[in-house]
Amino acid sequence: MPKPPVRADLARVFLYIPAHDERKVAKALAGSGADALILDLEDGVPPSEREKARRQVTAQPPQSHTPILVRVNAVGSQAHAADLAAVCAARGVKGVVLAKADAAGVRALAPLLPEGLGLWPLIESAAGIASLPSLPNGPPLAGLLLGAGDLLADLGARWTRDELPLLHARSQLVLTASACGIPAIDTPDAEFRDLELLAERSMRARDLGFAGKAAIHPAQLDVIRSAFMPGEDEIRWARGVLANAAGGGAWTSGSEVQDAATVRRARRILEGVE
Repeated sequence: MPKPPVRADLARVFLYIPAHDERKVAKALAGSGADALILDLEDGVPPSEREKARRQVTAQPPQSHTPILVRVNAVGSQAHAADLAAVCAARGVKGVVLAKADAAGVRALAPLLPEGLGLWPLIESAAGIASLPSLPNGPPLAGLLLGAGDLLADLGARWTRDELPLLHARSQLVLTASACGIPAIDTPDAEFRDLELLAERSMRARDLGFAGKAAIHPAQLDVIRSAFMPGEDEIRWARGVLANAAGGGAWTSGSEVQDAATVRRARRILEGVE
């Protein structure tokens, strides 16, 4: 029996697919294992293949078990208008990932999107990070994504194993997403063959408050999912908290004091699981 459609706002694993590559697109739609697909019209597509990529986006069927998002080139770029036209003509697309996004780009793009098409700013520049505090007062968003490769290049920083240069950007993204009531999705990891490193970085992102992580290769999907899905001990703990919360106030459970904040944490753990 096929699994039911996954809501994009509860997706944990996002897979980027270059939209011009028909084989990869077809394979991903047939069952990649991702919770959401991002068909790429930006950096993953050679300029000579962009028209073909846009046709692929427009041709997507209206129903898919996996939500389809499309990454479009930045507002003000030469390719942006044609990308947007392809997305608006598509019937099977659930959202737009805006590359090189900042608050000004979000304000410019949001009024142009058809109703029901979610806007996912991809924050990958110093200007994008600096503009994050203004997003909660702007147009409604479906989620926020981080793009570390372009951000680190913009900052002149290195992508170290501990990812310390990304800590401020990640924390700011999670804070903004939380203030907006939307999920924050972590950057894809370019080291797609080092699954041990991917697991380490995925768990770090989850500990910081990210709801999920993007991938650039199907081999990364199971590792990311495992890192972001709550374990049996966490689920058991969360269920116990909710079972003991009927009286309100604060109470003790073993060596832990629990209260309303604990209940909120427990509900977040179980969200999308039950």
